[in-house]
Amino acid sequence: MEQIARIPDDSVDVVFTSPPYFALRDYDTEEQWGLEPTIREYLDHLMSLMEECRRVVKPTGNIWVNLGDTYATSSKYGVRRKSLMGIPERFLVRAIDDGFVCRNKDLWKKENPTPSSAWDRLTNTYEPVYFFSISDPYFFDLAPIRVRPKTETKPFNIRVREARKPKAKNAKLIPDLSPEEDAQYDRQGVRRGRRSNNPKLHSRNFREIKEKYGHLPGSNTARLHRARPGNPNRTGWDSGCMRSTDNVMNHDGVLGGYPDTPIPMADGRPRDKNPGDIVSLPHQPLKYDHFAAFPVGLPLHFLPAACPRWVCKKCGKPRMPHDGLNPHVGGRTVYRCTVYVPLCKCGAGWEPGLVLDPFAGAGTTTVASKRLGFRYCGIEINAKYVKTIGLRLSETEEPPPIPPPAPSRDAEGDATCGAEPAARA
Repeated sequence: MEQIARIPDDSVDVVFTSPPYFALRDYDTEEQWGLEPTIREYLDHLMSLMEECRRVVKPTGNIWVNLGDTYATSSKYGVRRKSLMGIPERFLVRAIDDGFVCRNKDLWKKENPTPSSAWDRLTNTYEPVYFFSISDPYFFDLAPIRVRPKTETKPFNIRVREARKPKAKNAKLIPDLSPEEDAQYDRQGVRRGRRSNNPKLHSRNFREIKEKYGHLPGSNTARLHRARPGNPNRTGWDSGCMRSTDNVMNHDGVLGGYPDTPIPMADGRPRDKNPGDIVSLPHQPLKYDHFAAFPVGLPLHFLPAACPRWVCKKCGKPRMPHDGLNPHVGGRTVYRCTVYVPLCKCGAGWEPGLVLDPFAGAGTTTVASKRLGFRYCGIEINAKYVKTIGLRLSETEEPPPIPPPAPSRDAEGDATCGAEPAARA
């Protein structure tokens, strides 16, 4: 606590840590946590750390805590012997009651869990990782961690139409439609009644309307048509349809996504899917003397989404990711993309975000931060582990620097820092 108290307020972008588990291991260090006589004292220590994290984390920052549970070896802890103590759940409730917002309870699924000699219960194969935010809005960029779907995403009507084909490969995977459901769709897989409910299409000349305007009123094709650059009837931000491409063309120039401008550090595309809250990773052998280190793949999985690539060198505000549109060159199709919008007008330049681990241990979080190109800071009271952290960092190669953002079109002063985005309805 003495070391984290020296960190200035609102200076850290992400806290990613795993505190010592309760009543499980002795790290042979004075003032260590995890060997408190009662569960209440252990949780009080954790909540005092969370308060310090709330102080040092920026309003746009977030906190990630990996915390496992312990079985009671006796009834002195207030629970019956052989029972799980519910430490992660107790900590979660305390944190929510103290004003932290729990955005996710992610699960680390261990592909090679430690074998258990117990004969009267199942082997524990997962641990929770809690994702907290302290304010709204907060930084979170889903684009770098999106995963490629196993099957191509298709609209519902197309899936219905293909499922009804007698030789469809996935016909056995989709249940047969009932007569009532089957009557709601025509031979093209379009829901019946859609044309009859539109007065402009309730006539025999709807094909002439489509040939004349290139789309049918109210259809998705019409929304894409109105979003094209140069169309005087293009859609605005405050509309219920798709957003205008002019909003993308006039932003600060930082685009990510598909198809022309891949996002730095990842090849995630907006059409790829959200990876979900379960990550499968094996335990990794560590040649150094530390028997409770989580795999480096855990922070490598979460930090690209949690830590900003660009923060202002003067005020520390990040470039926030927003959804936008990217017109496909040479065609009418409009793709979703990620737009990184600055939150200040300082003009002081940019640097990577800062990651803090208050329980550095073997330095896994710092190693992952270095591999990703982020700035990092670790706190560890065991001198032996401090040497281990130095060795691991020296063996970690310096990654290529994160490319600077494109100059802003509407920046005041320095072109490397853009204007604050206008408020949208």
